[in-house]
Amino acid sequence: MIAARIKAAVLAALGVLLLCAQPALAQVDPVARGLAVQAKTDLSATMKADAAQIAQRILRAANNGRIPTVAAVQPTVTVGTAGAVSTINGNSATSHTHFANNTSVLTAFGTNAFVTRFSAYTGNHVSNQGSSDTARAGSQGYGHIIGFDGQDFDVAAYGTGGGGGFFLIWTDLNTGVRQTMSVDTTLNGTNSYIKVDFGSRAPRIVETYFGDAVLVRGYNFRVTDTLWKADRAENPKLLLIGDSWTRGNTSGNLKTGVSDIIVERLGSPGALINGVGGTGYVAVGTPTQRSFIQRLNNGDFDQATIGLVDLIFVWGSINDAPSSDAAVTTAATTFLTALAAKQPNAIIIVAPPQFTAVVQTPAARYTAVRNGYLAAVAAMPRPGKWAYIDSSPAGEAWNTGIGRQTAPVGTGNNDVNLGSDGQHLNAVGNITEGNMIANSIIRQLRIIAGQ
Repeated sequence: MIAARIKAAVLAALGVLLLCAQPALAQVDPVARGLAVQAKTDLSATMKADAAQIAQRILRAANNGRIPTVAAVQPTVTVGTAGAVSTINGNSATSHTHFANNTSVLTAFGTNAFVTRFSAYTGNHVSNQGSSDTARAGSQGYGHIIGFDGQDFDVAAYGTGGGGGFFLIWTDLNTGVRQTMSVDTTLNGTNSYIKVDFGSRAPRIVETYFGDAVLVRGYNFRVTDTLWKADRAENPKLLLIGDSWTRGNTSGNLKTGVSDIIVERLGSPGALINGVGGTGYVAVGTPTQRSFIQRLNNGDFDQATIGLVDLIFVWGSINDAPSSDAAVTTAATTFLTALAAKQPNAIIIVAPPQFTAVVQTPAARYTAVRNGYLAAVAAMPRPGKWAYIDSSPAGEAWNTGIGRQTAPVGTGNNDVNLGSDGQHLNAVGNITEGNMIANSIIRQLRIIAGQ
């Protein structure tokens, strides 16, 4: 009994000594601690709610098929001779009533007008590049939108080699029908006017689209026409990033590439399409092109360049095939993390590379891109604003089989969708894959929106 009491006393004394030897602990206010946890929870909930709201807005604009229909009665489109004056008002080929950077009535939408493509694009406004004639270059499918109530107009343009096409979409406000030309119009290689004649007066919203090698100088309308600015402020703002598949247009006409189908389905026909052939997370293409991260570092995705966007779709590339899986994972993490910082409001949806007859992407590469995505999500937590689509043959199977249109082998949809080179989509493939991808994005947006 005595021994037990002595042992208890010693242990008690030792406990006091140990307690005294401990450094003073900072006092934690349980209320403050609770508020900190609550603040973090509120921030996460707020971001999820914001993402859901963005997703709901895009879904409201989305539709179940391409909006434009090919017009039964086509406007007359005439390309004038080089240097000829306007038949609208007699202006010279370098003098116009509305220059291309005139934002009072013209709204530029930059389906591909980016720094890398040597153009200047900010929000809905285009500025010239210091050139005396206010000409500007974009990339496949950039253009202008304007409202007018006349019968005809012309636009001065300079088609510098390949990609020198012109395409028109218009909405007759009397009927509400949005229609297109049936084919592109090829432009001259020197300054000339393209005249569009609808055959009768009517209030219309006119969208002009040009190939990537076209310099647009300006527009002429008749003095009796009423013009108005037709902004697309109500449309969600989308950005698509990728390689030549994203750039599109192996199908032959402007506005019929895979990305054009995607953005039409998502209700944003004037979306920004940043597709550069030969590039990827690692691949830089030719010396005049840029990898994804080089384009980002070059300012293509800065808010000062394109404003804030609602949705970004990043499509990986088979151009990265020569690089190691580790290099692709690292590059994907670096790019996606930096992109999220550049565009904090945007929902970012990522898909891995294609699977083609020529480049049969192995399973390990799909894992490498997904690992890069997951690392970016961990580095830049944005609840509700990240999504990944497994487009591999084992997933949603956007591209399957080792055949192509000219050499089908019966192993997948590439037999029908790939062109003769076995690496790019044909006309059917652009439409088919565009709709598949749009459906996949819509499914992800519905999850984010809580539908």
